Amino acid sequence: MYLDVVVTDDWKTLIRDLPVIVVGSYTDVTGRRDANTTRLYPFQVERVLKGRVQGKRIHIAKQDRIYFKSIRDDRGKPVYVKYPLYVKPRPHQRMLLFLREDSSGIYSTRFANGEWTIRPNGSLDMPVSSASGKEKLLTTNKGKRIRVRVEGASYPRLPKKQLQDLIEIIGR
Repeated sequence: MYLDVVVTDDWKTLIRDLPVIVVGSYTDVTGRRDANTTRLYPFQVERVLKGRVQGKRIHIAKQDRIYFKSIRDDRGKPVYVKYPLYVKPRPHQRMLLFLREDSSGIYSTRFANGEWTIRPNGSLDMPVSSASGKEKLLTTNKGKRIRVRVEGASYPRLPKKQLQDLIEIIGR
């Protein structure tokens, strides 16, 4: 399986292409299921660096699993596997998020590298996906038994930056 994921190796692209950039933290990391493959996590906005958000508490939509339309389990139900780029949020960890608004008060990033941890010294680190290459034996809707393996993905690393450097680039 191949994922169609938007990535960049340039900070200016992230800044230019996403209309909202915020600093804040996730307040609850259990999230609630919004769709078959998406969870919503409450996020407390500390500072808006670009764009506007609807209030200080917004929700971040994160895709945490995927499924294949033609693959069903033995009972005919869709089989879900962990989304390789999903990283579960950590509570109260300062984050820098590059976002777009999906619907009223719900935001997501369109870049795989659009979410960053802010360290106490102001340096930025990208959370790493803990996706594993677990294999599942499944039955397609045509009765064929197949093995499905979803591997983690790698993508370009952006040059190391400090939060203050980005604030200067953004111009706020």
